[in-house]
Amino acid sequence: SDVCSSDLTIEIVGELDLPRMLRAFDLVAERHESLRLALAPERNGQWQVVAQARPPIHVVDVPEGPGALEAAHDLARQLFRRPFVSDQGLLWDSTLVRVGRSHCVWLVRAHHLVIDAYGFRLLYLKVAELYERQGQGRPDQPPVLDDLPTSTYQPFVEDDARYLSSPRYERDQAFWLSQFATLPPALLSTGRWAVGDAVTPSEKHVWM
Repeated sequence: SDVCSSDLTIEIVGELDLPRMLRAFDLVAERHESLRLALAPERNGQWQVVAQARPPIHVVDVPEGPGALEAAHDLARQLFRRPFVSDQGLLWDSTLVRVGRSHCVWLVRAHHLVIDAYGFRLLYLKVAELYERQGQGRPDQPPVLDDLPTSTYQPFVEDDARYLSSPRYERDQAFWLSQFATLPPALLSTGRWAVGDAVTPSEKHVWM
């Protein structure tokens, strides 16, 4: 697998209400800026930006029949192997592979800049919670879903900007520059970090 990305694959047994699933997924992405993180090319390199667009769930149907479920898992594995192109869109995506009306394989694939293994668990639990909440109550009175907490980078960005313009930053910078005036030997032989614009697998780095 690609060292720079990981995935969450869940097999869903039973009939799935697709609009509810899509709505639950969209609500989670809307309220967490890390799930809308993208890299934008700038003059001095790439910068992290929070995109307004939210990642859709791509729905793929696999015909029912012998071997259909294994074919769905094979498709999920193929999708996971695709590298992310760092300056083209969001750093995660999601695909729902449906096998008839009573079986699905849900794949969420993300770069490590966006989410880690523990974050995948939180994502799954929150999507499941919102899916269930939408099924509660009467059809003409949908449940209130606006009480979800919102995760934003703005306070961190503002605090970091204050630090970068403070005397403390100048003292810290001078200290660390003195500590590393002579650099130790490199632990990694980096070689080429990228193939074109794509995120590269771990084979591109070798321990010395």
